[in-house]
Amino acid sequence: MQAGAGFDTHGHRDMEIISYVLEGTIEHKDSEGNVQSLPAGEFQLMSAGKGIYHSEYNGSATDELRFLQIWIQPNEFGKEPGYQQKNFGRSSGITTVATPDGRDGTLQIKQDASLHQLILEPGTERSFEILEGRNLYVHQVQGTLQVGSSSLDAGDGAKVESETKVLLANRSSEKVTALLFDLP
Repeated sequence: MQAGAGFDTHGHRDMEIISYVLEGTIEHKDSEGNVQSLPAGEFQLMSAGKGIYHSEYNGSATDELRFLQIWIQPNEFGKEPGYQQKNFGRSSGITTVATPDGRDGTLQIKQDASLHQLILEPGTERSFEILEGRNLYVHQVQGTLQVGSSSLDAGDGAKVESETKVLLANRSSEKVTALLFDLP
């Protein structure tokens, strides 16, 4: 998003909206009284519930804003709106960001889903366990990630089904960042 650009006040209902800032800072304001700045590396979860109005924009006059916005239909409808924001750091490995119960300081999402941040240094790998009846969706954010036998570049996605474990590897010379969604 170009400097100074944004989305005027608009409404949403019954949706879990996750924003993840890659570069720059989002300025957020909503009808529940939340006025926040969301800098690069932070996650925001807005539960629209029975209805919320908000605006978001790039508050910088010079810097571009790049962010991902993920929309997930909730498993509870007509509930009170909510807002959560947190920086989970940039440590290598798998960091849990959102869970249905908000355990261990994660954002609490109204869905049977979990979101994880994956950061791999060059030449490293991690295994991700997939419980029976679950699936994994990988959204590649930065760098090139090996997901099993497939290679993902920034912007690519992959769904892993009918597996109990998947190997996630960085075979490149640059740091890799991806989002991992554990879904039914």
